[in-house]
Amino acid sequence: AWEVISGAVERYAEDVVLRWMKIKVLVEMGRIAQAKEEIAIIRGMADYNTVAREVAIQQSIILSMENNPQGAAEVLEEALGQGGTISDEQLRFMLMNLRYGLKQYDKALEEAEQLAVLEDESLFCVSGKYYAAYIRKTLGQTETANDTFRKLVAEFRRLSIKNPTFYELYMYRLLCHKEIGEFEKALQLADYMEDLFPDRADAYTFRSLIYDDMGRTTEAEAARAEARKRNPNLNI
Repeated sequence: AWEVISGAVERYAEDVVLRWMKIKVLVEMGRIAQAKEEIAIIRGMADYNTVAREVAIQQSIILSMENNPQGAAEVLEEALGQGGTISDEQLRFMLMNLRYGLKQYDKALEEAEQLAVLEDESLFCVSGKYYAAYIRKTLGQTETANDTFRKLVAEFRRLSIKNPTFYELYMYRLLCHKEIGEFEKALQLADYMEDLFPDRADAYTFRSLIYDDMGRTTEAEAARAEARKRNPNLNI
């Protein structure tokens, strides 16, 4: 990928899309200093505004890698007012996670609620609904949050019947069951996820979280070990 994109940029030096793709590849390769040099170049190009959001995401990733989540959040917040092909929803989802990690729970909740009111039943909408309840629970609004989780279990089940290939719905259903202590139902969904994708680490990762909540530490560690076998890059 690096050979192709670097050659393309050398040939079409004024193409901002190609240069943004080069930045993305550099970030994925961990070549941060070079990526920063390319960002400085692209910012001075005539059509930069058309890829401003895309570049902002790469900047936020770099800042997160440099242990500067506050800077990463500020970059994404600024990007929400710019043009580009990256949707508000994608930026808000990333910003929500950064705000939560910074313990800026009220701001994280604002982003989650804006995702939750989307009318397209997309992944971002579903994620927003779950995280809005999860953040409220973090803020101590446990009764309200748990009531929402119960409603979301039914809503996500209905959506998964309507869209059986919407894999993430099973994940969020599982998490809702887990949050309200319905551990056996959560484990059943983990089994179903494993049946769908036996080579993925997802089912074992979620089992480890469920077993942790149940106090079954031996089984939790065994599940983590199985997850790491399937994905050695997992930090669990």
